[in-house]
Amino acid sequence: MHKINAIVVTYYPDDSVLKKNMLALSSQVDHVFIIDNTPKGHCFNSDVDLSNISIFKLNENLGIAAAQNVGLKMCLASSIDYCILFDQDSTISPGLINKLYNAITSKEAIDNSVVAVGPRIIDAYTNKWVKPKFQREKKSGSNLMLTQQIIASGKLLRTNALHTIGLMEESLFIDGVDHEWCWRAIGNGCNIAICNDALMVHRLGDGVKSFLGMKYHVGSPKRLYYQYRNYFILSQKKYTPFYWKLRHLFSYSVKIFLFFVFGPDRRLRMKYISNGIKSGLRYKSTE
Repeated sequence: MHKINAIVVTYYPDDSVLKKNMLALSSQVDHVFIIDNTPKGHCFNSDVDLSNISIFKLNENLGIAAAQNVGLKMCLASSIDYCILFDQDSTISPGLINKLYNAITSKEAIDNSVVAVGPRIIDAYTNKWVKPKFQREKKSGSNLMLTQQIIASGKLLRTNALHTIGLMEESLFIDGVDHEWCWRAIGNGCNIAICNDALMVHRLGDGVKSFLGMKYHVGSPKRLYYQYRNYFILSQKKYTPFYWKLRHLFSYSVKIFLFFVFGPDRRLRMKYISNGIKSGLRYKSTE
């Protein structure tokens, strides 16, 4: 089996959840890099076995992309074959890494030039599979589904692919970082896949609300700034799928109405949305 390193990005993590995940993860990979984005650094529990875990405190929130890149650069420098990304909102089950590894090294993955594979996500709030409503996945063999994008957490990627595709886009800071890298990979002739028998519970946002039968995830007010700003940034990229631009134009318009009418923290949310739109409109693509 090739060497696999894990990169876990933290931001004010829950120690009990993090400890459970580190115990599950450290036994499945060669080394774990914890990249901490917590301002002034998080005080990690000392009773976790650190024999194959390294903690790097950035002492400020540089964004998930910058934190991931710290770990990815270390993997590149060490000539590690594969690296897998996680954040603190995922539940890492036994055997997860092995299933993803077997998927990305399968004949189907190699023939289709798959550079990254992720698990089938189960929303922690709804306990249901997360599957695209409009975009169709394409079956590849018995266990792989080719797709346009996967989330960062649980993404196992071929480290050497970074030489062609590049690192994560740090200017995005958080929202859209995972999808943008996937679209860029596809633009370079590569493929992205989901492994059907690798399941991972992941918390999307800070909760779920419903309006006229439509469910939507609610995050922090500040997160809205990056969501709306990055929509306009990504919409200017040639490799961003048209369906994504159209779908998010609709969903983000609906969200403005929902947050304005129903809250919570409606004034603060509208402020971040407004600032995000202004920043996004000022962005000029260099492509």
